[in-house]
Amino acid sequence: MSLEFPLLDDIVKIIYPPEDLSRVNALITKYELQALLNNTLSRFRSSVSQLDKSYNQTQASLSALATSFLTTINIKLQLVKDELEKRELQNLVSDIATQMVNSIIEKYKGEAVALLRMIDESLIHTCEINGYNVHELRQIFPVHRFALIAEAAHNTPRIKKVAKDIYYTWNSRPENLRDLAQTLKDKEVIKQIKSFENLFRPPVQNFAVLFNSEQRDMLIVLFQELYNRKLIRVKGNRGYFVPLQLYGVDFEKRVLITEAPRAISYAINKNQLKRKRLLEQVSKWLSGFEPKS
Repeated sequence: MSLEFPLLDDIVKIIYPPEDLSRVNALITKYELQALLNNTLSRFRSSVSQLDKSYNQTQASLSALATSFLTTINIKLQLVKDELEKRELQNLVSDIATQMVNSIIEKYKGEAVALLRMIDESLIHTCEINGYNVHELRQIFPVHRFALIAEAAHNTPRIKKVAKDIYYTWNSRPENLRDLAQTLKDKEVIKQIKSFENLFRPPVQNFAVLFNSEQRDMLIVLFQELYNRKLIRVKGNRGYFVPLQLYGVDFEKRVLITEAPRAISYAINKNQLKRKRLLEQVSKWLSGFEPKS
C-alpha cells in the first residue's frame, strides 16, 4: 500500500485561496521554512509507504520524524516576533499536521491508533525534555484527539485517557442549541440530539458525533456562521473547525472531514450558487439566535 501525499506547494494550494498564496509563500520564504516543510513531508510520505513492509520500522520512523519536526519548527517559530505572522505560520503547520494525521487514519484504519499514540507520546517526551509548553503543542498538533477518534471509529481497544482541552462552548441561550439540534435531526443531518449537544461540552471517552456525510458542505457553512455570529467559541484551540474535525464521524463511523476545512470552504465559495443556497438555509436555522453579551 503506497501513499501519494502532496508536498508543500500543493498543500498550500489546497489550504489557501489563490489570493492568499503569494502572502503565505512570502512568509514561508521569509522565515526559511520551505526546505524544512518539504523535507518533512517527503520523509513522511516515504515512512508511511513502508507500513506494509515493516510496521515497527514505520512506527519508529514516524515518531523520530515528529520529534525532529517539532524541535526544528519550534526553534524557527521562536524567531518570529510578529504575532500575526507567527499565528499564520502556526495555523499552516497545524493544517499540514492535520493532513498527515488524516491520511494515516484514512489509509490504515484501526492500525492508525497505535501509530498516532506512539507519535503523541514522542511529542510529549520532546516537550518535557526541551521545556516546551504541552498545551501549545496540542493546539498545533492535536494528535491525541485524532487517536481517540480513530479508536472510537474503528472499534479498537479501550481508551486509557481522555483529553478535555479542545471543544466548543455555546454562546447563546441553551434553548437555541436544543432548537438547532432538533432541526439538524429533522433534516437527517445528525442521528442523535444529545450527542450533538455534547459537542459543546468537554468530551468523554469514545466521544464522537455522527453526521450525514452528504451534508458535509452544509456543516462547514453552518459552523462558519456559528463562529462569525459569535454563537460558538473554541476552548483549547484557535481553529473553529478543529472540534468538528476531531469528533465528527459519518454514519459508518469513518472520519467525516479528511481534508483541510479551509480547502473545503474555498471549494464551496467558488460555487457562488451553492454557497448562496447553503447560506440561506443556515440563516433560516439560526434566525433569532443572538450571542450572549
